[in-house]
Amino acid sequence: MDAQYLIRGMLADDPITFQQLHDLPPAELDSLVEQLKQRADQHWTIDPKISLEYALTIIRIGQETSNSAHVALGTMAKGDALKFLQRIDEAWQALEEAGQLFQTAGDEVGWARTRIGRLFISVNINRVDEALTDAARAQDIFERHGNHDKLLRLMLNTGTVHNWLGDYGRALEIFHNAFDMIDRMGEAGDQYLSMVCTNIGYAHVYRGEFRDALFYFRKSLETCERRQETRCSALATINLADIERAQGHYRQALHLLHDALHLTEARHPREHAAAKREMIECYLHLNQYDEAGRLARDVITEYQQLHASFDEGITYQYLALAEGEARHFAAARSAVDRAEAVFSTLDAKSWVALTQLVRGRLALLQGDSREARREAQAASAFFYANLQHTHFSRAVLLEGQAQFAVGETEAAAVSGSSALAIGKKYHVPAVRYSAHLLLAQIHESQGNTSRALRHYQSAAITVDHIQRQLTLTLRPGFLEDKSEAYRSLIRLDLHQGQTEAAFETLERAKSQVFFGYILNRENLHWRQEDADSRALLEQLETLRAEHHWFYRLANPLPALSEQKPAVDPEQAVQHLTRLENEMRRITEELYL
Repeated sequence: MDAQYLIRGMLADDPITFQQLHDLPPAELDSLVEQLKQRADQHWTIDPKISLEYALTIIRIGQETSNSAHVALGTMAKGDALKFLQRIDEAWQALEEAGQLFQTAGDEVGWARTRIGRLFISVNINRVDEALTDAARAQDIFERHGNHDKLLRLMLNTGTVHNWLGDYGRALEIFHNAFDMIDRMGEAGDQYLSMVCTNIGYAHVYRGEFRDALFYFRKSLETCERRQETRCSALATINLADIERAQGHYRQALHLLHDALHLTEARHPREHAAAKREMIECYLHLNQYDEAGRLARDVITEYQQLHASFDEGITYQYLALAEGEARHFAAARSAVDRAEAVFSTLDAKSWVALTQLVRGRLALLQGDSREARREAQAASAFFYANLQHTHFSRAVLLEGQAQFAVGETEAAAVSGSSALAIGKKYHVPAVRYSAHLLLAQIHESQGNTSRALRHYQSAAITVDHIQRQLTLTLRPGFLEDKSEAYRSLIRLDLHQGQTEAAFETLERAKSQVFFGYILNRENLHWRQEDADSRALLEQLETLRAEHHWFYRLANPLPALSEQKPAVDPEQAVQHLTRLENEMRRITEELYL
């Protein structure tokens, strides 16, 4: 009997087709179920709703033919599909049910297969210890049975959990073992190549090893595009944007993130939220704190709907920073408390250390330098022990800033020099700028004007290098708190009576704006050559018209009649705020 005919009939819920299953020999029935399972797996990242349809069909086949093994297999496929649909609690329960069915049937390999999917979602529902214990048992089963394909999947998910928990050394060890296994498997292992490259890249990012991370993320994107996997391509694009952002290339990062948003819209909600979360960090670096806070609150809501507690915790950290920099300290403390609660429950030590860093920054902003120093020292000790170089540089920098604030200039100079060296080695411009500024202030306080001038000049050069790459819409916010180096240079020159040098510095600062215009004037024009850009321009024109209408309602002229407006002025102001945010987003995307 033709398998494709049967599959079409079953998917159409044709009762006659299901009756025909009883006439199939056991071997043909097993083959049919295996085909359905393969299709279910193939649709995980293409369309998980279709994957769920295949899973439910397998369950019904098992029920119609009284085959408990097929019911167990279908239930496992159901759990996997629910996982990709972000129905996490249902997925966990389905995989647990499938495991029990396999155990009842005496199929230990089947039970071990259900542990693969449970690992991936254990972090989001705080069941990590249970999942890792089961994974160790499952690994032994796969090794005894020589099931390399399933062993590889288990290794990938085990390494992912260690990555999430901050145990990057162990994660890299597992992933490189998986990479070697993929190489030995040849074509059969190709479907896992992008996943292992992505996760190796994550571990290197968390350790501050951006060049290594960039290599593996690019390899992942090449593999995804070759295999035409949309979700996978979007994830690789987000990861590349993360590297660009970490190196101060904010324009390139935002361009990549807008690409990822278009790839994930409607079909891949978790990746869509991840792209927006990366945008938050860009906005934080660009001093757009209101935009960062607004977007963070939206993303938190999305993660709550997806039951993604780990990602929700990360976003709460970003919200805390946005609120703190905007001087909303009560809201900032509330956000960082919620982030720490999530990470403590998960025993994610690296992320708990990052909340200490956030608390330290908030304390420094509030003038509590001693508390800032304590938090920074605790965080830096953890990051140093775990080879997390970028985070370590940020913690040491914060420690130096706090030390300088309480008058410990010698210790602050040591901390500033350490942060500067790491920032240079790992290409972290934000750390380089702040470290140069700190060292300049220290030398100035000690009367060492020549060394202070050199560090102020280096800080100014670092800022100029970054701002040249920004669009007109992003540049003002970024420069808002980056003028201190130039102002200090001018002040020192004037103090020394070097008026000519002070004017020269002023003219150089002004010329940077002009040369930035000359060098980037081709970017001052919005793109109009592609369909996406034209659609954005049409949307912008519509928003402008709406904005004009609501502006008139928000700022009414003296009434010539007693006719009541359709919207009162307060509501009109709320609409104006929404429209202006949307217009700014579209304008930014057109400039990228």
